[in-house]
Amino acid sequence: MKSTTRINRSKRRDGVVLVLIVLILVTMMTFVALAIDLGMLAVARTQCQDAADSAAMAGARALNGNSSNNNNYANATPAALAAATGNTVLSTSIQSSQVGIDIGRYVYVPGNLRFEGQFPGPSTENWSMARATVTTPIGTQLPFSRVFNFAGVNLQAVATAAHRPRDVSIILDFSGSMRYASLLGEPTSGTRTSNNPDSVYPTFGHYSATGTAALQETSFTSPNDPANITTMTSDGRGPVIEDFYTDAGGTRAFYPASSGYSAVPGGDNFLRSNNNNAGSAYASTAALVLNIASPSTSTPKHAFETSGGYDYTTLTSVPDFVGYTTGPGYWGKTFFVWPPDPRDAWDWRERYFTYPGSTTGADNSRLWTSTGSWRSPSNTTYQINYTAILNFIKNVGPNPFPSRLQSGRILYYDAIPDSISASYPPSDLNERFWKDYIDYCLGLVQTGSSSWLIINSATAGLAGYGTDYTWGTVRITANSSLTANPKPYMHYGDNPRRPRTHFWFGPLSMIDFLGNYNLWNQVSPANSRFCWWPGT
Repeated sequence: MKSTTRINRSKRRDGVVLVLIVLILVTMMTFVALAIDLGMLAVARTQCQDAADSAAMAGARALNGNSSNNNNYANATPAALAAATGNTVLSTSIQSSQVGIDIGRYVYVPGNLRFEGQFPGPSTENWSMARATVTTPIGTQLPFSRVFNFAGVNLQAVATAAHRPRDVSIILDFSGSMRYASLLGEPTSGTRTSNNPDSVYPTFGHYSATGTAALQETSFTSPNDPANITTMTSDGRGPVIEDFYTDAGGTRAFYPASSGYSAVPGGDNFLRSNNNNAGSAYASTAALVLNIASPSTSTPKHAFETSGGYDYTTLTSVPDFVGYTTGPGYWGKTFFVWPPDPRDAWDWRERYFTYPGSTTGADNSRLWTSTGSWRSPSNTTYQINYTAILNFIKNVGPNPFPSRLQSGRILYYDAIPDSISASYPPSDLNERFWKDYIDYCLGLVQTGSSSWLIINSATAGLAGYGTDYTWGTVRITANSSLTANPKPYMHYGDNPRRPRTHFWFGPLSMIDFLGNYNLWNQVSPANSRFCWWPGT
C-alpha cells in the first residue's frame, strides 16, 4: 500500500517544470523589451535635445544686432526651423509642425541682479534670444512597446540661446611690448639700465662721459629686445612716441629737436674746466671752472657771483645762463646745470625748490645726501615749487609738450595747469597728472600725504635709465659749514651724483612715466598709476 501511494504522487507532478520555464521566459522577455525600449528612448531624447539646441543656436545667430533691419528678426525663425528639421529622431525626420520657436531678449533685471531671458521682452532692447521647443512622438518606434500595445510616448526638449555681440580685435604686437621690447629701461623690476638703441642723446657736460652715463644700449639679451620708444628698430618697429596725439584726429603730439643738440645743446651749455672755461673738457665743479686747485669752506666769492653770472672780464666767452638746456631728439629740456648759476634769481636750486625754516636759501645738503643721492621732500630738507616748475615747462625756453595729450581713447590731460593744489592728491585731474609727472622727473613718487618713494638717486634707479652716476669726486657741503664774509653761494668743490634722464622734462620721460613697468606695483592701489599706455 505505501509503495503504491508514492508512485501515484510522482505521476501527478509531470509537466510542472515546463510551466515554470514559460513563466520565467515571459518575465525575462518583458525585461529585455523594457531595456531595449529604454535605451532607444534615451537615444531619442538626446536626438530631440540636439535638434532643439541647433534650432536655438541658429535662431540666435541670425539675430545680427543690426538695428536698421530690426536685428534680422524676420530671418531668425526660418533659420531656427531649418536647423531643427534638418535633424532626425530614431531615423525619422522632424517636421516643422513639431517645432515651436520664440524670439525674445536677454536683458539685465536689476531686481534679481542677473541677466534673464524674456519673451518677447522690453521693446527698448534689441532682439537677442531664441527659444526652440521640439516635440516628437516615438511610441510607434519602440518595437516592444508597439508589440505589447503600450501607450504612445511624446518627447519634448527645450533649448534657449542668447546672442550678445562683442567687438573682437586682433592685436599685432608691432611694438614688441610682449617681449619687453618697449621698455625704455630694463630689467622689468629693480634698478634699470638703458634699453634704448637710439643713437641721439646728449654728449655735453657730464654726459660727455658716455661710458659712465650709459644712455645708449647696444647689446641686448633675451627677453629684452631693443626698445622702440624713440627710434625705428632694425626689425621694423616704428617709434612708440609717434602714437601719442594732441587730438582725436591723430595729430602727432611730439616732434624731435635737432640732433645737433647732442654735442651743443640749445640754451645753456655746461661750463668747461681750465683757463676759466677755455679748456676742452667739461668741468664737474665750480672750482675746476675757476682754476681753484683746493677749494675750501672759506673760499671767498668770486666775480662771477656778483657781476651778473659768468659774464665778466675773465670769462668773456661765457654768456649769462638763460635758465634751460635743450637736449637732442625727444629729450626735451632741463634746468639742471652744474655748477648752477650763482645769481639767486637764476640759480635753479632757488627757483624750483624752497627750504622751510632756512635763512640761507639753497643748501646742497638739503637736496642731496653726503653720498650725492637725491633726497625726498620734507620740512627739514626742501619743498617743490610746482608753480615755478610749471612756468619753466610752459614759458622758459621751448615747451616740448602739447596743450592736450591722448593716445587711443585715453585722454591724459587737456590743459597744462599754472599751479598745483596743496591738497594730496589734487582733485583736479590735470593738476594730479602734472604733479605726478613733475615728481617723476625729479626722481620721486608721492605715496601719501607726507610719504615719498625715491625712484632715482645713487642707489635707486626705477625710472629712466637707472641710477644717478658718479662724475668726478662726489662732495656735498652744508651751508652751515661755509665761512668767509660774505659766504660763497656754495662750496666750490661740491659735486652731486649726476642724473641720466632724471631732471629732464620732455617726450622721453613723459612716455616712460606713462608706462613705467617698475612702478606699477609700488603704489597703492597697485596698478593705479604708471600703466597708462593703451592696451596696458
